Amino acid sequence: MNTPVFMESLGLYSRSIVTNPLLKITKDAFHLLLSFELIREERKGQMAFVPISWQLYTLENLKVQVKHEFNASNKDLYKPEFLLADGRIK
Repeated sequence: MNTPVFMESLGLYSRSIVTNPLLKITKDAFHLLLSFELIREERKGQMAFVPISWQLYTLENLKVQVKHEFNASNKDLYKPEFLLADGRIK
């Protein structure tokens, strides 16, 4: 699974969630969304994406349409009431 990321302004989102349609769900589980705010900076002569903050959301009450893709908008995913924790990275 690839984790979603949000960029500096929180207005630019990139998310990629990969599933395997051959696996059958047999048990309940917690579903969490971990996102990172990234900045671009030069490190050792190369550009790198560096995480500066994170947020952890619960998807427990997220209403989605079940498909082979995650079908929810960013507005739906990043609701303040889903936020479990966040912080800055030094």
